[in-house]
Amino acid sequence: MENFIKKYEGNAPRYTSYPTAPHFNTDIRGEDYSIWLSRLPEKEAISLYLHVPFCKSMCLYCGCNTKIVDMEEPIRAYSKTMKSEIKMVSDFIGKKLPVSHIAWGGGTPSMMPADEMESILKLISERFELLYDTEIAVEMDPRILTKDRIFHMAEIGVNRASLGVQDFNNDVQKAIGRIQPFDMVKETVDNLRDAGINSINFDLIYGMPFQNIETVANTARQAAALSPDRLAVFGYAHVPWFKKHQEKLEEYPRGDSYERYLMNQTYKEELIKAGYIDIGIDHFAKKDDEMAISFVNKTLNRNFQGYTTDKAETLLGFGVSSIGATPQGYVQSTTLLKQYREKIAKGELPVVKGIKISDEDKLRRKLIMNIMCYFEVDISPLDKANREKVKSKIAPFIQDDLVEFSGNNIIIKEKGRSFTRLIATSLDTYIDKGIAKHSQAV
Repeated sequence: MENFIKKYEGNAPRYTSYPTAPHFNTDIRGEDYSIWLSRLPEKEAISLYLHVPFCKSMCLYCGCNTKIVDMEEPIRAYSKTMKSEIKMVSDFIGKKLPVSHIAWGGGTPSMMPADEMESILKLISERFELLYDTEIAVEMDPRILTKDRIFHMAEIGVNRASLGVQDFNNDVQKAIGRIQPFDMVKETVDNLRDAGINSINFDLIYGMPFQNIETVANTARQAAALSPDRLAVFGYAHVPWFKKHQEKLEEYPRGDSYERYLMNQTYKEELIKAGYIDIGIDHFAKKDDEMAISFVNKTLNRNFQGYTTDKAETLLGFGVSSIGATPQGYVQSTTLLKQYREKIAKGELPVVKGIKISDEDKLRRKLIMNIMCYFEVDISPLDKANREKVKSKIAPFIQDDLVEFSGNNIIIKEKGRSFTRLIATSLDTYIDKGIAKHSQAV
């Protein structure tokens, strides 16, 4: 395996969309999005994503769009602007669509004042139709969560919490600037369950400074002891050309690709031993969790939040840097707070780029998502010439017995699953276009 990793070492997209975000272009603007919104199918459930770009402090591993603040005023001002955007988008839609999932991401959404979060959810319930089982998920930072705040979120409908755990090792936490002891996370989990928020996710990361097989094994066991329903285990994406603060981590040694592989395998072994099912390239879930059931039934989906049980084709993004998806294509809002405020104040949608997707894109997206979710795909929908191109691209993986090609089926073998993102690029017609840089694939 070490030789394979050296041979195939490289970068690749995470394929949370197709085409991927680096290929969005400025030809798509707010005017295009407004037309797409007006054409959304009536009564077809959609999903909403709300981006809150604020944190109390900067975690050095972070690759998100965020801003450090220590006062409520900027967050309250942002909330006001976001509510204006929600009203504007719902006006363009022109009908009250049902919503199956709402996800609050960031940044640290739990930094938003309680009354502001409640006000936004109230507005959403007025402008959209919340279903009896609508999932409302919030990314939370255990370092700033109080018991009262947790109970308030439960009262306003939040029913899933995603906790940024990352790692329980003290040396790792000091290096990445996120001190968060096990007892603190345990108290948060206990408070969530006491409040009735029983659907709990953990995010864990490997490949950061001071991590090794032993430290991630300990973190895996500690995380499993708290019994979250789902865990996402991500390889650290070191992208200092994109996030300058990550340069500070370069003073510490980090594992090479093979060591990252061993850490990933250690997480997998420990979590499976603890009773979790491994799903796709980086998720784990309890056997009776909806995600595990979707995986077994092959109804799993993948979008900008990663693996999901959400089946909605349309995802409306609100807030700076948020990405939305409609049947016609993808859109992304400005990453600049000032420009976001100015556009909304002028009654303009804050979209600055996107991409219109073709029937060919939709076909390849389906094929890529199949291989990302289930490690296999039938490429017979492609014409003969394109099937041959794909087969040619994956030939080295076939020769190394990492992939089986049977009929028109690509099947990634167990020992080849660490290379799934690289194998998926064989179906990507955009991968060699432009100068997009991606994160480490293994």
